[in-house]
Amino acid sequence: MLRPGCYVVHDHKLYAGAMADVKSRHPQLAGELQPALEVFAQVQSLPEPGRAIVALGKRDIGHEPDLPIALRRYPQGQATPCAVDGWRSVHIMDQHLFLELPAGTEIAVGDVIAFGTSHPCLTFDKWRRLLLVDADLKRRGDLETCF
Repeated sequence: MLRPGCYVVHDHKLYAGAMADVKSRHPQLAGELQPALEVFAQVQSLPEPGRAIVALGKRDIGHEPDLPIALRRYPQGQATPCAVDGWRSVHIMDQHLFLELPAGTEIAVGDVIAFGTSHPCLTFDKWRRLLLVDADLKRRGDLETCF
């Protein structure tokens, strides 16, 4: 049995920092490892300015050692993503994630947000099947996790 982890899909923070440390000691190394696991979730509520509650929780995505990282936003009905500069995950519960947003952020209930994780193997065990997609997010296959 093979236990998946960062060596399979890399990550968006923890091992990205470790790779930077390795490259600082070995500057001859070329290229970068690229993250290959994202979890998508909808904005469920905008209870106050500067705060969004997303339908994503501990049951959906790894949250240790760092909370999920917002990567981009897909407004309802649009295939082109928008930047999420300054967005910060501040709390996660079983089924919800709380985002702190900069003043004046454009966002709506129903928008979809792509999230990265700082420790992918803690996300693998939450899903029986992952979707393999291309750069345009078109489904190309399924990957069974076998947990």
